[in-house]
Formats: sequence, C-alpha cells, structure tokens
Amino acid sequence: MKRFRNGIVALLAAAAIVTGISACGSSGGSVARADTAPQTQAVFRDDSTGGAAPAQTTTARDGRVTASIEVELEDNLFMAKYNVDVYIGGEKVDTIGNGDSKKYTFKNNPGTYVVRAEKNGNSSVNGEATFYLNSDGQDITVSMKAHTDYIEVHVSD
Repeated sequence: MKRFRNGIVALLAAAAIVTGISACGSSGGSVARADTAPQTQAVFRDDSTGGAAPAQTTTARDGRVTASIEVELEDNLFMAKYNVDVYIGGEKVDTIGNGDSKKYTFKNNPGTYVVRAEKNGNSSVNGEATFYLNSDGQDITVSMKAHTDYIEVHVSD
C-alpha cells in the first residue's frame, strides 16, 4: 500500500512539473493579428484630429504600404450606447463613441489583418473581421454596430 501511495505521489508530481513547463511556454492570450501578416508594428495616424497619433509608431521598414481606414460606429438611439475600443493588427488604435466616425492612416506590410472591436471596459462583448492590405494600399471602411452582447464588424475596401 505504501509503495502504491508513493507511486501516485510521484505520478502527480511529474504531472505538475509537465503542466508547469507547458504553461510557461504559452503566451496565454489571444493573438488578433492574422498569421499571414508580417510581424512588424504598424504606424497609425488619426486623420480626424489633425494628425494626433493615438497608437505607438516605429521606424518604417522597406515594403510597407499606406491605407486610409475609416472606422464608423453606428448611432444607437436606445440600447447598446457604449464606446468601442478598436484594434487593428493587434494594436489598440482608439476608442470610438456611439455614432462617431474617424479616419486613420495605416502603414504596414501587405498581408491579412484583423480589425477587432471590444466594448470599452468589457472585452467579452466584441466582434472582428479581416481585411487584406494589398501592395498598392487602399481605402478601407470599417462599419460597426453595437448590440448588448456582441459587436457587428464589417470591412469593405
């Protein structure tokens, strides 16, 4: 019986070590950038406020292209009148108010990117869509509509 109990203890200890090692190797978070997009940081410029940069910028790398992105949050009159945090390619760009529309300049390498919208203060209420940034750059419109438990996100270019 003692030998059996020692075997169980050893097995549980080994399982705890393996679980701890595998947990150390994962990031634990979700990635909002599509895998086909190059791993560089985008440059954002808020064109609706005279060029104030709401997100971090880095030195441009060869091959990056520029796109104009307009983000619109449909005006809700009665319900779901909350602000929405907007992420493009995994980076928070801005917080958009109910009924607001803003334009940004997005500069990054061609590839597929995810636009994610989250209710300000409650990331479990969200929605997302993807767009492809081509090598010529383009005008992109992101339309969002807030609901009580999710956010509709549509992209057109």
